[in-house]
Amino acid sequence: MKIFKVKLSDEGTYRCLIPSVQKEASVQLLVGAVSSPTISLAGLDKSISAVVLECESKGWYPEPEVLWLDGEGNLLSAGPTETVRGPDDLYTVSSRVTVEKRHSNSFTCRVQQNKTNQTRETKIHVPGDYFAVTHCPIVPACIRKVICNNHMMRTRDEGVAAILMDQKTGLENLRNQIKRLLDKAEREVDEDMKMLQSLKRKKTSDNSKDLLREKTYLLDQRKKVYVKLLRDTETLA
Repeated sequence: MKIFKVKLSDEGTYRCLIPSVQKEASVQLLVGAVSSPTISLAGLDKSISAVVLECESKGWYPEPEVLWLDGEGNLLSAGPTETVRGPDDLYTVSSRVTVEKRHSNSFTCRVQQNKTNQTRETKIHVPGDYFAVTHCPIVPACIRKVICNNHMMRTRDEGVAAILMDQKTGLENLRNQIKRLLDKAEREVDEDMKMLQSLKRKKTSDNSKDLLREKTYLLDQRKKVYVKLLRDTETLA
């Protein structure tokens, strides 16, 4: 029996039966798909003078595993393998590893499937210049201290200036509010004085006049308080 254009769905157990001799044989068909991985430079980790490599391989079945090795064949610690299964039931796998400069700077990405006994691998050589890190120039400790102190003083002065500006704005708003209250009190006192003069000319009960005098007195005291508050705020400014 021949199977043409083998598909993943063809996987399974096939049996051959010969009734005349009452014998039977079976075979397990494993269907697999493989592809060679590709390696690319994913980034640089300048904090540790390292290079980030990424390996990707498409079109695998069954799902494979990804391994990273250095030039001497030692396994490298890599991040978790990302696996995506496509609509064709084939797997795409990818993995990243961060490597530091070594003797050979050669690294291998190996993709293998133990069930089908299939392995594909790709090697890459990373130039030594890729591991170089630009360091900041060395600054003497005394200069660093001066720079730090100047920065702290500038930050402190800016903070104090902001607080003083807020206080100045607050005092200005307070003075304006007191002035408005003082103007209002002065207008009320003037109106009450006019009303009191009018009551004197008319035949009005002494009780009403006394109440008006008391109100005018209280307004006059309030004016004095407002005037004192204005002077105090001017002193603070």
